[in-house]
Amino acid sequence: MIKKYLIISFFFFAHLAYTQSLDPKVSGVATCAGAVNAGHVFNYESDNLNKNQLKDAYHITSIALELAIASKGRNHYISNIDDYNSLVEAGFDEIYTELSENTFDWDSQVGLDYCQIKLFEYVAQPPESAFWAGDFEFFREISRDSADAAVDFIVEYLENF
Repeated sequence: MIKKYLIISFFFFAHLAYTQSLDPKVSGVATCAGAVNAGHVFNYESDNLNKNQLKDAYHITSIALELAIASKGRNHYISNIDDYNSLVEAGFDEIYTELSENTFDWDSQVGLDYCQIKLFEYVAQPPESAFWAGDFEFFREISRDSADAAVDFIVEYLENF
């Protein structure tokens, strides 16, 4: 347990230099999106999800993340999207490693459950400040396209790995 907190602390301080302009709440959502997606991919690999279910799961995390970042305004979105995507990758790597190395435990599951709640908040009650780019249907459409493309890439990679 202490080791996990030390790793998280190290990760936080290592990324502090380039994330100072990032919103802390949105940063948490980004890391959560990656972590939750890692669980989904692992479940797909374990035959607990099919490809369409994986696409649906990715879609939910994608729309939540897009809404969270967009809620901070157009300039913030444009300036920081790459940094948020880096946090998504880091969250994915952390949980996927735990799952594949069989070190995923109840504390990790509690973290994923909390992440699901954070993501769901943006989908259930999208912030009006996010709609500078369009309405909810617009976000739904672009996140669906993004999720489908990501899942197609992942599935192709897994099949050829």
